[in-house]
Amino acid sequence: MRWLSLRDAVQVGIDFEKQMSKVQAISGGSAAEIAKLREQAKNSVQPLSSQQVRQRMHRVFGNGWI
Repeated sequence: MRWLSLRDAVQVGIDFEKQMSKVQAISGGSAAEIAKLREQAKNSVQPLSSQQVRQRMHRVFGNGWI
């Protein structure tokens, strides 16, 4: 297992929040809906980068699947 420095860990959190803001802008989802998506992304069994999560959510919302 690779350990992150404090700086890297903080950056991961910042990147995640930026990506989730983009998802909210694309989806037009309510704060409650985005909070639910945020929790699902954080609790994901498969480790994904924040960019991967955003890209996948962008595909879902951008294609009108939800």
